[in-house]
Amino acid sequence: MNRSIMFLDLATTTGWAEGEPGSRAVSGRIRLGNVAHPGGIGRGLNNFLAARFQAFKPARVYYESPFLAGTMNANTVRVTYGLTFMAQTLCEIYGIHCEGRNLSTIRKGELGYVPRGKGVNVKGIIMSRARDLGYDPADDNEADAILGWHHVCAELDPKAALRASPPLSQ
Repeated sequence: MNRSIMFLDLATTTGWAEGEPGSRAVSGRIRLGNVAHPGGIGRGLNNFLAARFQAFKPARVYYESPFLAGTMNANTVRVTYGLTFMAQTLCEIYGIHCEGRNLSTIRKGELGYVPRGKGVNVKGIIMSRARDLGYDPADDNEADAILGWHHVCAELDPKAALRASPPLSQ
């Protein structure tokens, strides 16, 4: 039975992680296109996911649910929600279960708290936790995908997640 999971941190540069609970994820990041050309970003996501779904048909796809804090321009909002819609649509086409996960819930589960506040290096904290898990993410997009994947694995199979997880660094 296929138990593989893919997690996406959807953005112009999308982080991804995939694998079965209890295993080590394969992860990476992909630049989908130029934000000035939203259609190209959509085409980039389509091409990436279509190739991944054909090569590695995950049983489930999860993504970081959109959260737009602060002032965003209309193009950013369109792209952010458009990527989510496209991922859901492609999962529907390929017959793959798809759902979102809240970023704060993931971070609280993976870090024990939600880092926020002025001067807090959230990206550094996320990168450090991914490294604690034994990964070497290229950037925070990939690190977010790794933590999201790890969190979902822990939800679906807590014993497997414990076997695959070193303790938090001090």
